[in-house]
Amino acid sequence: MANRFPASAHMDTRQFIGWIIFNVLMIPILYVRPEKIKWVVLWMNAVSFVTLLAMTIWLLAKAGGGGPLLKQPATVSSSSELGWSITSGVTTVVGGIAVGLTNQMDYSRFARRPGDQIIGQWVSIIAFGTIMPTLGCLCASASKAVYGEAIWNPPDLVQKWLDTDYTAGSRAAAFFAGVGLVVCQLAINTIDNAFSAGMDMAGLFPSYINIRRGAYVGLVLSIAMCPKETSLFRRRRKLKLSDLYHPASWRGQLAGVTCCPVSHTL
Repeated sequence: MANRFPASAHMDTRQFIGWIIFNVLMIPILYVRPEKIKWVVLWMNAVSFVTLLAMTIWLLAKAGGGGPLLKQPATVSSSSELGWSITSGVTTVVGGIAVGLTNQMDYSRFARRPGDQIIGQWVSIIAFGTIMPTLGCLCASASKAVYGEAIWNPPDLVQKWLDTDYTAGSRAAAFFAGVGLVVCQLAINTIDNAFSAGMDMAGLFPSYINIRRGAYVGLVLSIAMCPKETSLFRRRRKLKLSDLYHPASWRGQLAGVTCCPVSHTL
């Protein structure tokens, strides 16, 4: 597909079409009432897990094992470097799950009794928050053995299949893996972004906006804010918007500030 966008757009035609399709798919999902979304998201999570697990198993089989990164010796040369590496790892992990942490009270406040939400939080944040990164590490190490480079991003891995072996089997595998990855992002965007924004707006304007309407408003605003090059900060070169979404930036600190009053009362 020919790219019709200039280099200043920071996206090509294929990415733009994918972005449009993703937002169109979000419209019917947000129409489901929040109190009935549980089973929809459950099936979406199951599809996502099967997809990522299948990709991991295929890569491990292709590489004939876990890959070279699992056997690579440590390169840390001093205790200071080791300490800062641990700090960086902790903040990166916290930053990756901070959105879910800060959104927990949007859903846990509907629990029937205090403490009913704990099992769900342990399963989703602790259990799957450990299993899925482990699968990612295994895939990156195995991809190093197969392709000569560590591929951490699942869509990049799917694209690698098509770049190296553009056969009917590779195209079918890329299609089904792509469906699973899109379903994963739809679920995350619905729970972490859309409904959370809807709950906030419904709390601010309860006479005019309910949770679903607020979710649609959030979707429209996110589309309007997406062209980064037209933003005020970007045009004035005062701030790189990518810095706001760095995994070790403000989201982890926000989660800490949110939890502090709760722990203080306990």
